[in-house]
Amino acid sequence: RFLATGPDADELARARTESRATFIRGIEKVGGFGGKATVLAEGQVYRKNPTAYLEDFAMLRAATPQAVRGAAQRWLGQGDFTLVVAPGDDVAASDAAYAALQRGLPAAAGAPALKADPAAAYRAVASTAERKHGVPEVERFPDLDFPALQRATLSNGIPV
Repeated sequence: RFLATGPDADELARARTESRATFIRGIEKVGGFGGKATVLAEGQVYRKNPTAYLEDFAMLRAATPQAVRGAAQRWLGQGDFTLVVAPGDDVAASDAAYAALQRGLPAAAGAPALKADPAAAYRAVASTAERKHGVPEVERFPDLDFPALQRATLSNGIPV
């Protein structure tokens, strides 16, 4: 039903209210993950704008039932894809798949061809490290110089 008709104005208003309330509850958090600092930092890191959340609110306010229906039809109406990865005993098939990966996938149409095999510049060599005796013994410890222990009492009477 949602793909066919989209949300009505009331459903969209409820979604806006819920989104805004969830955001406000989230920025009230102090410490840990979440809160104002996280919102501002994510905006700066991912979008080079610490107030990017304001753009998100503007987009949410500007959304219409028709625009939401159009986006849902575009992104959710194309069917689905399910990938199932299960263990198996067919080692030959696994080896063949690995060999195919080593050869690389063909370049996309119109992409420039590779000039050389990327793996040609690298090769595996045998290790010369002797590991059967375990981790080497520590022969010397560095000198450490810690500051002198200090004690004080805060203005509220708490000793530190």
